[in-house]
Amino acid sequence: MTYTWQREGWQPFFIRAVVDIDRDFHKITGTMRDESLSFYIQRLVKHPRHHDLLSQRSLAQLKDTSHTTYQLSVLLFGGMPLTVEAFVLLADAREARVQRLNTQKKPAAAGQAKALSVPVDTAKAFSPLLTEHDEACIRMVEMTHELHVLGYQKIRIFPYLSPSSCHWRLAWAPAECFVSPNSPPRGAGGRLVARYTSASGWAPFGWEGVQDLSAHDLAQQFIRQFPELARAGQGQDWPYAGWLSSLLGEVRNGRFPCLFSNGEIELSRGFPMSRGGPFPLPPALPATQTSDD
Repeated sequence: MTYTWQREGWQPFFIRAVVDIDRDFHKITGTMRDESLSFYIQRLVKHPRHHDLLSQRSLAQLKDTSHTTYQLSVLLFGGMPLTVEAFVLLADAREARVQRLNTQKKPAAAGQAKALSVPVDTAKAFSPLLTEHDEACIRMVEMTHELHVLGYQKIRIFPYLSPSSCHWRLAWAPAECFVSPNSPPRGAGGRLVARYTSASGWAPFGWEGVQDLSAHDLAQQFIRQFPELARAGQGQDWPYAGWLSSLLGEVRNGRFPCLFSNGEIELSRGFPMSRGGPFPLPPALPATQTSDD
């Protein structure tokens, strides 16, 4: 199964580093389909409330437009997409910037209407209405994204609701524990399955004082606490990692996947979400995957 973004040529891009070259350009290095890449983009203006518009935590996709240029799409915290040109050569990036500046300086043709400047409330644009309860759940999905960045892409999630529908729950397990992409994980007596409930808030897995930890720090702590799960989840599954990156964009905007662990649900249109339309189902299990417990 392929998704629209894949058919349009986009691929998940995992950012490793963002370096300021000068006051005009960033150098981005990262990985796409297990290939290391580096390129240059025009420096982004920092938002006063969100200093790291572009970092290792960013959800990014890359589209190859020629041998020397790409399109880089980054999903900002409030669900707002940002797409910029990226260049393999710094000289090409500088030339493109000069051309843009020259174009902006050209006077409008006679009779041509001048574009209106519409003020945007950027504080609202970057701030979906999220509660502390939501933010703890978001951090759990962000942690999963970080696990994938660290090379544990075979770790999958199963999001569902408690029987009372009062609490959102999340289970982590390696792909080998799933009979199908949409079923709860099974097997190994629970040793390969970790679980979270929103009732725990900022105390997942019995941890304390994690509210100020980054998703990367949480991922490292997860690996230490669940070493067997981590070992079984180590390896590449780029289609699933890309799917989870897209899901995280929805979750960061307050849309949580809602499945029930007891009883069948309708999945013909995708994952039911806490609000809005459904989200595409996860990719198939790896070809070598078996359904044995």
